[in-house]
Amino acid sequence: MSSFSSITSNLSAEQKQKLEFFMDMVNTTDETASISTLTQSNWELEAAISKHGEKNECSNDSDEDEDEDEEEDMDCYEDEEMEYEDDDSAYESNTRSSSTSSGSLFPKELEEIDAAIENFSAEFKKRYGVSLPFFSGELEDAIRISKDSNRPILFFITNDKSVASNIFISQVILSENVCRTLMNDFILYPWDVTEADHLERLVTEFEDVRLHMYSSFLKMYSQTQLESFPLLLPLTQTRRDPEVPSFAQSSDSIDAVIAKLVSASEEFRLANRTHAARRRESEEREQIRRLQEEAYQASLAEDLARFAKIKEEEKQKKMEEERLKKELEEEQRLKEEEEARQGQVAQMLPSEPAADEPGVLMVKFRLPEGKQAMRRFRQSETIKTLAMYLDSQGYSSQKFKYFNSDFPKKNVMVCFSEEQSFSDVKWPTREQIFVEEI
Repeated sequence: MSSFSSITSNLSAEQKQKLEFFMDMVNTTDETASISTLTQSNWELEAAISKHGEKNECSNDSDEDEDEDEEEDMDCYEDEEMEYEDDDSAYESNTRSSSTSSGSLFPKELEEIDAAIENFSAEFKKRYGVSLPFFSGELEDAIRISKDSNRPILFFITNDKSVASNIFISQVILSENVCRTLMNDFILYPWDVTEADHLERLVTEFEDVRLHMYSSFLKMYSQTQLESFPLLLPLTQTRRDPEVPSFAQSSDSIDAVIAKLVSASEEFRLANRTHAARRRESEEREQIRRLQEEAYQASLAEDLARFAKIKEEEKQKKMEEERLKKELEEEQRLKEEEEARQGQVAQMLPSEPAADEPGVLMVKFRLPEGKQAMRRFRQSETIKTLAMYLDSQGYSSQKFKYFNSDFPKKNVMVCFSEEQSFSDVKWPTREQIFVEEI
């Protein structure tokens, strides 16, 4: 149709470049179909080229059957015109039959939504000679893309039982200004409710995405406003279960439709900005909360580590104190035992002779740490008596060596027998013994 002659002038420079590249890649001159495919793919070239390939595979298999169906439908249409030419109700009957002359917009059995919308798009083009950029996919995906692209969803709901359907679509929806608005500002989501099952399916789709007011409105509208289809129903709010806004219907003029669409687009963008701002604020609050939680956890971990370290240090300190205490107790016990043993040895030691007693020897002991001691011994006493004296003073022969003043010095306990007397070994009257720790 001529209404699409200037559509590309409303595209951005980037969209025009993508459109040109897409048409070169798929070898097509159909700008309208190309724009529709790109719009359905959110202007992503790879996805659009892939979708175009899928459409061609399906269309190649059905082209011959469609041509035969079109010829038969045209014959039937001509027969109906002749049959009702003189009848007062000819116009109404002819209008109703023409709306289905190219087949139903939705297949009788509605299973996959993607396939149903593809069928809608194909039948729409056969009826009106042009394509609109219908979104093909799940409603939930359309809502997500709507938020991301900042374009509201516009539900394009048709009913072939409405007499005004063809006139409204061809004269209003497909007018240049309305088409431009639909293409640039909306995600167009089509649905046909001619069949009651299809109506119920759309109601269910609305319920699944929490558009409860939309589902209630559609059921009521379908029962009371049949002749007002097609219906252009915008989704202008991003919150859950929004109210139904102002919508366009078959009784509206081009200017009225454009005014309602522009209002819906502005309302959506404002709501989406507000929603985005709230979401951004929520994300910022969540980030602050997360940072605070991380800081708290880090601080808690440091405190726990510090407390654990203090507890471990206290434990180690206590263990060290207990060890030292045991060592001191053991040392004290050994000391007491040694003192007791030394006392016993001292008791067994013969008494020291008087200085004027005949046959007395004088021995000077040079002890460790610079200490000195002197004692007298009888010449008849044995070397063992000398060892017992030193043992009683804490210098046991097990831990100390005794050297005399000879040169070189002799180890008394090695060079002499303990049983030998001082006279036997010719011990000098005055002698020095050097006591050294082993």
